[in-house]
Amino acid sequence: MSSEQTTTYQIYQPHPQEAATYADFRKHTFVQQLVDANVSRDAAWEHTMYWGSSYLSAVGAWSSALRSGQESSDRYVRGVKGGNQLAGVFIAQHDSKYSYCLGDDYIELVQLIPQYQGQGIGTVLMRTFLDCSDKSAWLHVLEDNVQARKFYKERFGFEEMDNHPIEISDERVNTILMRKTK
Repeated sequence: MSSEQTTTYQIYQPHPQEAATYADFRKHTFVQQLVDANVSRDAAWEHTMYWGSSYLSAVGAWSSALRSGQESSDRYVRGVKGGNQLAGVFIAQHDSKYSYCLGDDYIELVQLIPQYQGQGIGTVLMRTFLDCSDKSAWLHVLEDNVQARKFYKERFGFEEMDNHPIEISDERVNTILMRKTK
């Protein structure tokens, strides 16, 4: 018999005031993912700070839409709270403008802190988003993140489409572009 610990959580639609908290969460968790993929901590911070402005801009656009009283039609954002702390983030873009998935949905971020992983939360977040979409969905995952690649393939039927290297300072990390067809 397993002695797994179940943690209590709540999935919610965040408030605009939480945009900076989301950006901070992303910075800290992504740096650790890059370090786990054998990127030096300094290079990981540099890369995350560079892309952080783009990420903050996306969160800001979503935040503005919420302030106007409606959820942005092109962004889908959910938070996961465990107690009083942010435990996870899910951000996707409807009708993507990226050339490789133009007009389809692009899942920008599915991230949970370790103590909330393996409890079905990521599955609920993904399923909720995928069930409300009538388009194909795309995402990138670090090549070294075998657990995430397996999760997307086995639970949702994503296929690996292409290898996308990322240059980080003088270091290189490979990401895998994945697609789920509707």
